[in-house]
Amino acid sequence: MKKFFLLAVLGIMFFSVTSFAQEMNQEMTPEMKMWMEYMTPSDMHKVLEKNVGQWKAEITMWMAPNTPPTIAEGNSVNEMILGGRYLQSKHSGNFSGMPMEGIGLEAYDNAKKLSTAPGLITWEPASCIWKENLIPRPKQLHTLECLLIQ
Repeated sequence: MKKFFLLAVLGIMFFSVTSFAQEMNQEMTPEMKMWMEYMTPSDMHKVLEKNVGQWKAEITMWMAPNTPPTIAEGNSVNEMILGGRYLQSKHSGNFSGMPMEGIGLEAYDNAKKLSTAPGLITWEPASCIWKENLIPRPKQLHTLECLLIQ
């Protein structure tokens, strides 16, 4: 009886492993292939990775047209997170005599071919999001959309 039970368990294990191996060898559906391409970091994520490290920042802002700019200095520490899919930035500095800290998270959407970068700073009750294609980083001004938190 023990031999029969042992043979039955071994038989079930053999057929289970064989069945699993056959399933793994089947071709992926088109949807599965699309999802794998979508979730896999692309060449644009490698462009993001070039920003990893510690950076000195100089920020020039105009509070209104035809006014002199306000210049702030600070530091940023950037690292890739979540398997190379996002660039996380931590900023610190001084703006108009006030200490400032900020956190940014830049992502590239493989499907839309667009990058987004939400950001938060300590003294502004808003979430700011870059909605333009930031990659590759053109030497031009970008608009920043801020959503007030109420």
